[in-house]
Amino acid sequence: MIRLVVLSLFFLLPLWGVAQSTPLDSLKRLVRVQPEKAILLGRKMLPTTSYSERIEIHFQMGSAFRILGQLENASQHLYLSLSNESLLSNEEKIRNYTELGVVLKQQYKTALALPYYQKALTLAEKTHDNKSYSKLLNNIGRIHFERGDYTEAEYYYRRALVMNSAMQVKSNAILYHNLGAIHEKRELLDSARFYYKKALVGYTEIGDSILLAYGYCSLARTDASLENASELIDKSIAIRLRLGLRADLEESMLVKAELLLKINKTERALQVVDSVEILARETGHKNILLEVLMLKSKMYAKKGNHSQAYLYLKAYSDLQNSEFKAESNRLITGFTSDFKHRQTTQELAFLRSQDSLQQRVILAKNEALSLKNQQTTFYLILLFMAVGGALLLLRILRQLKKSTQLMEIQSRALQESNQEKEVLLKEVNHRVKNNLQIASGIVRRGLDQITNEKARNVIQENLRSVETIAMIHDTIYRQAQLSKISAYQYLNDLSEKTLSTVVQEDDIQLKVEPFEASIDADDAMHLGHLITEWIMNSVKHSRPASGILVIEIGVVEENGYKFLYFRDNGADKAVDLFLKSSNFGNILIRSAVRKISGKDPILNDENGFELKCDISTWYEK
Repeated sequence: MIRLVVLSLFFLLPLWGVAQSTPLDSLKRLVRVQPEKAILLGRKMLPTTSYSERIEIHFQMGSAFRILGQLENASQHLYLSLSNESLLSNEEKIRNYTELGVVLKQQYKTALALPYYQKALTLAEKTHDNKSYSKLLNNIGRIHFERGDYTEAEYYYRRALVMNSAMQVKSNAILYHNLGAIHEKRELLDSARFYYKKALVGYTEIGDSILLAYGYCSLARTDASLENASELIDKSIAIRLRLGLRADLEESMLVKAELLLKINKTERALQVVDSVEILARETGHKNILLEVLMLKSKMYAKKGNHSQAYLYLKAYSDLQNSEFKAESNRLITGFTSDFKHRQTTQELAFLRSQDSLQQRVILAKNEALSLKNQQTTFYLILLFMAVGGALLLLRILRQLKKSTQLMEIQSRALQESNQEKEVLLKEVNHRVKNNLQIASGIVRRGLDQITNEKARNVIQENLRSVETIAMIHDTIYRQAQLSKISAYQYLNDLSEKTLSTVVQEDDIQLKVEPFEASIDADDAMHLGHLITEWIMNSVKHSRPASGILVIEIGVVEENGYKFLYFRDNGADKAVDLFLKSSNFGNILIRSAVRKISGKDPILNDENGFELKCDISTWYEK
């Protein structure tokens, strides 16, 4: 009776915990791990919740949209989360202001982001929230840095450093990096290198590969030695390639191109920049694209192709935000004046070389007419290309939008279908386990009426097999994801359960070596039959003459193949007898191995008894 009560509490307590969890708690958990599901859940909750809860739902949905990169939707929901600030606590206001500021900054709306950061900063100072206060100082500093106000940016960065403790290694390292960027912009390269090196020390201490690549790239830009700079940028590129950071890879490749340009490898540098331009247009990384256009302008100017250089400088100006255009227009005006000065000088030298005034007049008219015709032709071609490109781009965008919507619908449908199938499969395993346990209980109640000892032993052996199958179904039912079950965890759990049901002595030692592999429900069922029968056979037939019976399970690699091994240190067995045995347990073991690997088991009886099963296919999934 006491055991029944304990088992009931064991199963009911988790269910009570789930019942206590609210939909809003579920929404908060989903935002970081499954933002798409969080958005769907938020939409379902909005019409049925109170006004105060809707404010929180809007915030969570805004965060989910930001993670997915849908910044317009994110800003709309975050604005709604601030529709009635009187219902929010100071901590919630700081959180909502900061999140909205981040989204607006990512949309290049720095003028709108700054007031929200300032509001959050004031509240953080008032509530003595030093952690939020330091982060906000850093965010505001970055806005001023991007605007070109380096003095103001440095002021905020240094305030943040004062607020941080020495233990905040990562935050301090990022602030040192930002200070290095300011000194680099001011062309104070020695100071910039000093701060970048301090940042690298912090990144190395915390072991953050992403920040290390960032630090190597920045230090390479300021290193006086081209050899050291090339080595640093190669490290940065290697890390970002390994981690698949495409947007960050663009920055490292740009620095590589600048280094190639310094050693007069212009053609190679141009190839690298072309690759960066393709990546930047795919990722929509506007700042990198601006740097690409400016660098290409410099490259073509260095090659003497001033007309092409002018076109890239003009594209650079058109792409920039209005708050940055004044500087780029100044550059273009200076470049154009220099270009026209070069043309005028060449024309005068040419005219002075002519013998007669008449020839010079005719030549000037012809050149003027030719130039006008060329300009007209160029502008017409440019116009047709622009119109054609715009129409083509519009068509591609429409097709892309339709394809994306269709893929999202199909993906959601597939996910829902998979979830339903997984739930059904779990339910089948659960019901099979229950039915087997019921059948086992019925047979056990009638076992006392059988007086023949041999018959009782046979029935008990069969009952143990039935209960073992029920235990396998129960173990599979408790897995979190049936399509991707951890083979090691499953083996460990099932072998311990099997051993506990077969024997209660403590003279048996079970060792399961950890390994990384995933299996599906079918392989889990066959593997369950294999491990349970092996352990029962070892306990019954492989006891050593003296000492402890040791059962070992693990994975070994031989000749490029992965094998799952089962071994014990019991009395020697003959391999031939095992293969020819008509014992149901041995037959079941051989059958399970063939279903898992498609091959016969590999056996060895030199020291105890060992069986190997080829599981190479598990590592190919």
